[in-house]
Amino acid sequence: MAEISIGMKRALGEQLNYDPEQSPDAEKWLELPESERLVLISEYHRKQGLAYGEGPSGEHLHVVCHCIIENQLAMGVPDVQYDLEAMLREQISRHEAIHQLCRELSVDIFKEMQKRVQ
Repeated sequence: MAEISIGMKRALGEQLNYDPEQSPDAEKWLELPESERLVLISEYHRKQGLAYGEGPSGEHLHVVCHCIIENQLAMGVPDVQYDLEAMLREQISRHEAIHQLCRELSVDIFKEMQKRVQ
């Protein structure tokens, strides 16, 4: 994935970083093009040396799932916010909670696809 554009950093007047342990500013997050959000998430994982799926397709899927959940949180989707807050109350890290929400999203997508195949 490409680096985040210098123009986007200047437009927002700051060095942007993504940290899944911190909620991004919802308004600024949603102002970013989707491609820039994906780059930020990918950069975080790469800089941390975190494993996130096998091969390029596994990496991309992991980053896309992170982005979907962060987008839903920034948009204020009630069920996603509720589930995140419940996991945080159980002392689950925000990053691991995002992974759990990604797993739930994957199950929902799979079930929906199964309906369409039948």
